[in-house]
Amino acid sequence: MSPAAKSLFVFGIYAVAAGTGLLLMPGLVLGTLGFPPAQDGWVRVVGVLAIVVGAYHLVGARSDFRPYIRASVWGRIGFAGLLGSLVVASVMPTPLPRCGRLLLFAKRNLHSMSPDSDTFRAVT
Repeated sequence: MSPAAKSLFVFGIYAVAAGTGLLLMPGLVLGTLGFPPAQDGWVRVVGVLAIVVGAYHLVGARSDFRPYIRASVWGRIGFAGLLGSLVVASVMPTPLPRCGRLLLFAKRNLHSMSPDSDTFRAVT
């Protein structure tokens, strides 16, 4: 497994675990992140979506499917950036250091796909 695939695999495990937590015990997960408890079922829907996306990441990483891995880098960077923007705009109460962890996963992936790497050449 390439370094980029390993990074995606770890992120996939994180997404499945977070989604499972949101699906089965949303109050605990939301409270840990500093959010008020959800009063409706939408947070569980987000949990299911996270599980599905995480499963896609795991399959893409295990098969070292480079176009998917490359697309996921930009998706994770965009997600972390937008989440950080929501925090800065005071729409979301999550502290920025938690968002930074997502950026580190994406940054590690992006670094492993520099123009000098085999992954970059295989995708472009």
